Amino acid sequence: MMFKNLAIEDYLKGMSYRMVGEKYKVNHKTVRYWVIKSGNESRSRVESLILFGKKMRGVRRSVDTEFKKGEAPWNKNTKGVMKLNKTSFKEGYHYSKKTEFKKGKDHPCYIDGTSSPYPSIFNDKLKHKIRKRDHYICQNCGIAEKEQLIIYGKKLEIHHIDYSKDNCEEVNLISLCRACHAKTNFNREYWKTVFKEKIHV
Repeated sequence: MMFKNLAIEDYLKGMSYRMVGEKYKVNHKTVRYWVIKSGNESRSRVESLILFGKKMRGVRRSVDTEFKKGEAPWNKNTKGVMKLNKTSFKEGYHYSKKTEFKKGKDHPCYIDGTSSPYPSIFNDKLKHKIRKRDHYICQNCGIAEKEQLIIYGKKLEIHHIDYSKDNCEEVNLISLCRACHAKTNFNREYWKTVFKEKIHV
């Protein structure tokens, strides 16, 4: 066959067995047989993938792009070279005033000094007493403390009805599940009215 030598030559120039087979209308296995019979070595799978630009884990297409051990990384000494844009992180700076964390009196949850720590009287003994009084049930949604423990892994939370941490009188405390307690951070006047009606000590 006249094209046998041409087929071997095309393979050695970089074509695959299949490409050569399609060109000369022969089976790709026949082309492989001709290449090996002529004394040439068949390309390995990795060499084929590199040649045809296919990505393979741990294999680089070019030696130039390969990271050499001991060499400095490409981005060394580039700190501060890139220009900041509106989405870049800048320490102590926020793109929007709405997303900026507000401390102290500027915080939306701050009401008349209620961000102060709880007094020592507001302890586990008092919390247990309030839970017992409320029959270990959330006084808003009615979930039992046993269910709360399964869902959140915590006991019922104790809420200050007037939002004053210093006022730890029993008439000002109520048992709530975690979800209901979170709701009380908004529309405070409404919740004050609701809970005052529920407490009768």
